Amino acid sequence: MNDQLHAGGRLHEVQDSRHSICTPAGEDTQLGGRDPARFNKMMHTMRDQMVLAEELDNDGFCLTERHMQVEGVECATNPLFWNMYVAQRSKNFKVGQLGRNLTAMNPIKTAEDIAMLDHMTGGRVFAGFSRGNTPRWTATMGQYLDITSAESDKSKAYQRNRHALYENWRLIK
Repeated sequence: MNDQLHAGGRLHEVQDSRHSICTPAGEDTQLGGRDPARFNKMMHTMRDQMVLAEELDNDGFCLTERHMQVEGVECATNPLFWNMYVAQRSKNFKVGQLGRNLTAMNPIKTAEDIAMLDHMTGGRVFAGFSRGNTPRWTATMGQYLDITSAESDKSKAYQRNRHALYENWRLIK
């Protein structure tokens, strides 16, 4: 990402012990989620980059679902809200999520949220689904179901996670 052009100036890559983050050149590199003003600036920068991407004839963008994670490249705390934020400032840009967790979230509400966003954006939404492998938020959001993130190790946690994925996928289709 070094020296990449974006709508508001130049970006440079900053490495810390856990993340690689891109910030406007010459800025303090504190992680966005720990400072509301910095998060706001990051939010506007991401929007500006997506508007520029549309102007450069890209078709769209997608985010992963990373609730309760706002550090480094994991800034997409709620992909549907981010999608709406970008869609409101673009004309034809498709907005989506690749990795919506079907294990820890209510599948009916997830389907409703995606359908509503699709209507609000004039049919510009797409989604892909996952079974949840991020401990920080999968265990928090799925605690009422006894769902946690799970490795592919055939454990009881894995079995519960997998069962929820298949059942929720059946419901959401």
